[in-house]
Amino acid sequence: MRRVITWFVTNSVATNLLVGFAVVAGVAAFSQIPVRTYPDFDLPVVSITVPYLGAAPEEVERGVCTRIEDHVDGVVGIREVLATADEGICTVRVELLQDADRTQALNDIRNRIGAIETFPAEAEAPLVRLLEIPSVVIEVAVTGPTDERRLKQLARQVRADILALPGITQATVANVR
Repeated sequence: MRRVITWFVTNSVATNLLVGFAVVAGVAAFSQIPVRTYPDFDLPVVSITVPYLGAAPEEVERGVCTRIEDHVDGVVGIREVLATADEGICTVRVELLQDADRTQALNDIRNRIGAIETFPAEAEAPLVRLLEIPSVVIEVAVTGPTDERRLKQLARQVRADILALPGITQATVANVR
């Protein structure tokens, strides 16, 4: 290592040429790097939603979430399964592999979910769908020192204003109580 450093110190012209070449190569490479404000992304996700009104999260997990996880396990093309049990609803997010056949995986998941006969009687029919994630995603949070009803009204107004913009085809109000 010491010999390399000594060589660079004694051969300053070669050192300067090497540094100059590295700078020129960096500038040339920089101009070739693709840059987009909103890059395209493709995230294949199947969403399963089962309303179970009036049930506590523990009941939702026992009665719905674990059964869905057990039945979905083994479908070809699944990368990850994430189940969430909230009060009155079970939400399962099934992330597929990038090269998976989405239609086939969606149909397999629907068939397996449809075969579950042991859901609680109070649970509603499962909604299984392939999430179509738009190429541009922007999240806007509406907060302020006011009551929740007013915040909900403001959020809906912001949604309407966003939808009125040219080129906007979809806007959703989420996480409101």
